[in-house]
Amino acid sequence: MAKPSSALGLAFRQCRGTSLAMIVLALALRIGVGLAQSTFTAEPNRVAGGDEPSYVGIAGSLLSGHGYSENGEIPTAYRAPGYPVFLALVFLLFGKSLVMARLVNVLISSLTVGAIYLLGVSVFGRRAGLFAGFAGAVYPYWIPLSAAVMPESLFLILVCAVLLLFQRIAERPTSWRTHLACGLTMGLATLTRPEFCLFVLLVPAWAMFFDRRFGRALGRSALLVLPVVFCVAPWVARNYVVMGDFVFSSNVGPLLWGVYNPETFGDRTLMGDWKPPRHDAHPYRTGEYPAALLQPDLRYVSEQEYNRQQTHRAVEAIRANWSLMPRMMVAKLNQLALSAGAVENLLRLPVVYCFLLGLGLLVVSGDRRFLSLYLVLASGVAAALLFYAAPRLRMPFDMVVLLIASYGLGEQLRVLEERRGRRETAWDQRERPHG
Repeated sequence: MAKPSSALGLAFRQCRGTSLAMIVLALALRIGVGLAQSTFTAEPNRVAGGDEPSYVGIAGSLLSGHGYSENGEIPTAYRAPGYPVFLALVFLLFGKSLVMARLVNVLISSLTVGAIYLLGVSVFGRRAGLFAGFAGAVYPYWIPLSAAVMPESLFLILVCAVLLLFQRIAERPTSWRTHLACGLTMGLATLTRPEFCLFVLLVPAWAMFFDRRFGRALGRSALLVLPVVFCVAPWVARNYVVMGDFVFSSNVGPLLWGVYNPETFGDRTLMGDWKPPRHDAHPYRTGEYPAALLQPDLRYVSEQEYNRQQTHRAVEAIRANWSLMPRMMVAKLNQLALSAGAVENLLRLPVVYCFLLGLGLLVVSGDRRFLSLYLVLASGVAAALLFYAAPRLRMPFDMVVLLIASYGLGEQLRVLEERRGRRETAWDQRERPHG
């Protein structure tokens, strides 16, 4: 007797044509915007605020045999290894071409839209999937970022894969292969953007709500978390051997609390007299530039010392403004839900409204298929509070928001259609002649 098809399998078989159309739409928009803005021929540092040279430098160093280093001279752990290794493979296949690297990222971003559509169809139905896929294709925060030589596009498709595998687990909870595949994918996502470890830390809570039996929840957590440890352990061991420290990513200091990002505290009505840390005697990392380019009037420190000093400055900024911490949390949550500009808020407000409606319906339903979506939301809020909620860092959070908002919009339309149908039926009954 054949096994019954899962919702995910049915969605893939029945919606391949629509998924392909979503991918083509997303690809056309991303290539069109990239050509209009001359993004594909741009040198590193013109796109995405200056982080591109770091990833390009590490990938080039790997190809040239100088190891995991930004300047080809000093080992680094400043960037998580997932995307630099992937970029090195792209360079190996196509030559060290930034145009090809940008095109590959655009393709990944477009494939992600197809994955979002399939996820929406399998979890919420075809209508919600159509809304979510179309929203992902035209989402204004993702289109210009898709061509950047940055890890965000790769990270987002890995998170989509994780959610699809969690959906598979919900349908077939006894499949240990699916658990291991999900764990390995979570490990790759964590190696691409380290803040995904916040999601991994919440997996045991997901298992408890999913099973409600301690023994089975513990075994399920082990099947999911141990592959993550297996993926991450070699990187941490390398850092200890090469750099003498158990570091996972040494750029935590500059990101902590987001105190170096003015957009986090741009709303003076919220933040009042917040005083960010002073930037005098700002240190620079010795491994960021080749020795020949170091400037004698700047202060350079090792990577470990740089991270220690930046972490200290962030903590001191919090201590100096401790009474404003509640305002700081509100400002961070405001940026996570909305944005700094009026135009961006105008675009996001209807999304937030539909999201809140859809989230309420999901919570009331109590369906365990939605637990993995809650994990992304919770880890996204935690990352925003610990670090900052820049649009490129909240991409998985936004993806789940779009999915749930699409469900909320679909339910609203369904209710309106039912009301219109009842009104038409009542009108027909009143107009019908009595015989």
